[in-house]
Amino acid sequence: MFAASWLCRPSGPLLALVLALVELSGCSWRDDLDGQRRRPEGASQTPLLTSPKAPDVAEDVAIDLFASRPLASGFRGGSLFINAGSPDFVKYVDGGMRNDWIRGVQVPADDQGQPAKTASLVQGLAAQLYFPVDSDAGGITLAGESLEIHFTAKAAVDKQLVSIFLNENKVGDLSMPTRTWQSYTIVAPKASVVEGENKLRFYFRSSAELAGYRSAAAFQSFSIGAGADASDAFVSRSYLAEGRAQTGLVAEQSARISYYLRVPKGETRLVFDVAGSATFQVAVRAQDRERKQILAGKASASWREHGTDLASYAGQVVRMDFLSDGPIAWSRLRIARPARQEKRGKIHPPQRIILFSISSFRSDRLHTEAARNLRRFVDTGFGIEGMQAAVPSAGGAHSTLMSGRLTTRASIPEETSTMAELLRSAGYATALISGNGFVSDEAGYAQGFGYYDNPMRRQHHAGAKTLWRQAKRFLLDHREQRSFIHIAAVEPHLPYRPSDEALARQWSQPALFSGAKTIGLSEQIASGRRVASAQEQAFVRALYNATIADVDEAFEEMLDELAEMHLDGETAIVLAGDHGEELWERGRFGHTDSLHQEVLLTPFAIQCSELAGRKAPKTASSADIKATIVDLAGIEPEVSGQGVSLLSGLQSLDERPLVSGLADGSRALVFDRFKLIEAAAGGVELYDLASDPAEQKNLASDLPVVVRALRIMLATAIAYEEVWGSERWGEISAPLEAFASDQGM
Repeated sequence: MFAASWLCRPSGPLLALVLALVELSGCSWRDDLDGQRRRPEGASQTPLLTSPKAPDVAEDVAIDLFASRPLASGFRGGSLFINAGSPDFVKYVDGGMRNDWIRGVQVPADDQGQPAKTASLVQGLAAQLYFPVDSDAGGITLAGESLEIHFTAKAAVDKQLVSIFLNENKVGDLSMPTRTWQSYTIVAPKASVVEGENKLRFYFRSSAELAGYRSAAAFQSFSIGAGADASDAFVSRSYLAEGRAQTGLVAEQSARISYYLRVPKGETRLVFDVAGSATFQVAVRAQDRERKQILAGKASASWREHGTDLASYAGQVVRMDFLSDGPIAWSRLRIARPARQEKRGKIHPPQRIILFSISSFRSDRLHTEAARNLRRFVDTGFGIEGMQAAVPSAGGAHSTLMSGRLTTRASIPEETSTMAELLRSAGYATALISGNGFVSDEAGYAQGFGYYDNPMRRQHHAGAKTLWRQAKRFLLDHREQRSFIHIAAVEPHLPYRPSDEALARQWSQPALFSGAKTIGLSEQIASGRRVASAQEQAFVRALYNATIADVDEAFEEMLDELAEMHLDGETAIVLAGDHGEELWERGRFGHTDSLHQEVLLTPFAIQCSELAGRKAPKTASSADIKATIVDLAGIEPEVSGQGVSLLSGLQSLDERPLVSGLADGSRALVFDRFKLIEAAAGGVELYDLASDPAEQKNLASDLPVVVRALRIMLATAIAYEEVWGSERWGEISAPLEAFASDQGM
């Protein structure tokens, strides 16, 4: 599924984005697929292998399927071919979230005369991958009562032994006698194969140094199915049809190209050009429906456009199959919709920007009396009631907020370009006034701030009212200068220590224990050393709600005093929770070790005269906050930013998958109504948030199409987490052409 080398080789100066390329099967590949050794800055000159523009100017391309080819799977002759040395490998190994694989390694030529190859190495002694099996035409075919699994690999030691498991059923032991590239075959019984996702696991006996890494073996490719066809089902290249060349996906023989995607809501059409000598059809299997043919025809020697309406699939996650019984080329593949006018008026940068962040503020508390002022602010401003926190911990959340990238690190590296640095370079006086012990200069959060204070770290009172008094002095001192202040309030964060007045409004009985003891109580309950009674649970909720009331009162005081000082007119106030809080939904309270919605959903809002009447998207990621504030200040967006500005006016903002993560490597992806959670220790959970907002019923085994679709997106996000740039690469659900071209695909 990759471009021929004469089409994808860069011309002109080599850029930082395009690293050392190696020749493999006549094509140029990247040799660093782990996403750790380069960033996308300065990549705008990388040549793009683009499909011809559609002449119909009355349409928007909702999903460019040609550009999305890295997300597609190719089947040929009853088998799925997986090139373990290519970027394509990430969607079968969950992006490497468990560190099973070292991807994109060039294994040098050996003394047996075998050439250098790009492959993926097993990290240590074990590794696993996932592949889809379905009963539909064109997919993986079983040979009688068994499934053939072929792979090309090189052992790190002589006389290597490996045990192979399919869906936790042992299917055999294999001997790899020498340290040379060889092809191996193992046959799995039909009983061990499942409809949907199948897990293939390898356990090796020994490891040694291989290509500079400690590894058991290197894998170049897998071919799964009866056909065992060890080559890509399609390539992306130029195809000449009756004197007219168009770039597209070219299959030299019968093949199935499968896209797992969510059909955008509204009026949409599938449109493409086709040429060749094959009969073709397009079929769709929706998330919970039978597969249905939606288009069929016969390709000809010249390019012909075909299209069909997708209205019946709007908003659904589907697998879309493009099947052919012979040579064919698909060009201008796209899901189109009527042209939409994106409205974005010019924003005059405000004189002052105040970012008021509240730690552990779960969004449903907006509906309580304790948060009446915060609720009014969200309702009357540019507000999102449930922003998706990228990281449910104070350190990682604020690191993401400042960097605009999902990072679970509880600190900010010096090389990171922070929001404060960009604002300061644009002429804003900057101040960080933090009551959060995690958000300190020692962890790098003062980077870019001209003034910094953290009274909590000095063991002084650090309530939100105290923080605001310091911020007010800074504002008055810089009244004639543009300024940016980040007030990091900590009240709702553990330990829950509300004021006596706030607690009295939430709890009329004698206190059961001091709020200072809630950290220890939380740890005891999480470890199973203690079980809280119903009354203790109610008291913990009362403590938490009282802290919300305290920060709500401080926020109201800030708004009132800004008005009294006549500073509210030219001031943009940004309210942001850093993450939510669990309150007994899973039998405990707190955060940091869960990716369920109660610890992820938190409010976000902006009030600014320039945004009056402007509608915010329904949902967003906390990784978007940096890009949004920088945009508000009139600063050009960064090419490397992972988040996007919520002020862009783009209707597509509500059509993005949102990723969250934990420090242990676990990740979650929310895409419209569905949510996928992949734990670092293993296991997949799928929830339908529309019908099951409490995330009680795991649908992973019931909706394999949805699992594979979200798994591909999440794997892509994980593999390129350190380098993804939304400005250049688009979204992981519908990447732009630059992403495929930058990977040599």
